[in-house]
Amino acid sequence: MIIEFFGPAAAGKTTMASAVTAWLRDNGHSVRLISSYRPAERAPDIPAARGTGAVRRLVRAAGEMAALLRDGSIHPEDAHMTNGLLRLLPPRQAVWKLRMHQYIARLSSNWRSASSEGGITLIDQGFLQAVYSLAVLTGHDRQTRLGDAIGLVPMPDLLVRLHVSDDVLAVRLADRRLRQGRLERLLEIRPAANLASVPIFNIIDTLVASRGVPVLRTEPSGDRQFDGIFREVESAVLAGMACGRQPVARRADPSQAEGRTRLDAGKAEAADVR
Repeated sequence: MIIEFFGPAAAGKTTMASAVTAWLRDNGHSVRLISSYRPAERAPDIPAARGTGAVRRLVRAAGEMAALLRDGSIHPEDAHMTNGLLRLLPPRQAVWKLRMHQYIARLSSNWRSASSEGGITLIDQGFLQAVYSLAVLTGHDRQTRLGDAIGLVPMPDLLVRLHVSDDVLAVRLADRRLRQGRLERLLEIRPAANLASVPIFNIIDTLVASRGVPVLRTEPSGDRQFDGIFREVESAVLAGMACGRQPVARRADPSQAEGRTRLDAGKAEAADVR
């Protein structure tokens, strides 16, 4: 069973995924966590902190990609899907195209491994988050285009969407940027772009739900709220295990995706969110 966390930058996806993993393990579940790499931003007045986080992120990504290439672990179907996504939502800048290509390739390998091994896997930033990032980077926010992109990627067995108010999100993004060095900032989508693109999450949410994916929508605030989220996720896990849940949607053929949605309910007209 694969559980994906979904939400804007600084919404707390990595923190929540780690907390849910620990809670499930404490309650006797065997859980694997696939976490994106974000070094903890330190106080901006610490010179040694500037630039080191970005370097660690780049080194880790390059090392993992090199290992995949060396071991021949990139499955042809995954490569086909990655190329299809980037054709459908091509980033405007070459550096972002390279970064997203590597990220999706590494995510595909981890996802395939989790699917074949079974059990419970939590992913703090999965394919749906990648679709959102590509939409922001390319400026595409139409429902038909997002539907085509979603049709290319595997769906999780449970999507946990984190809601955060615009005011709180703006404060968190500003604080994060303050604590980053110049190089680290180059690896992030600008706060203004993130804030302006929050409505895209509503479109993706609707499209994913229409495919039959269970969606747990929550706005974390305080220990009691966290405890409620933990219990809801565990209930979904137990229900999925009881019925032997399989992924509810598989990948479509990238060559057939462009220009139309892959959803049964995807006949709605394209709608701009801006």
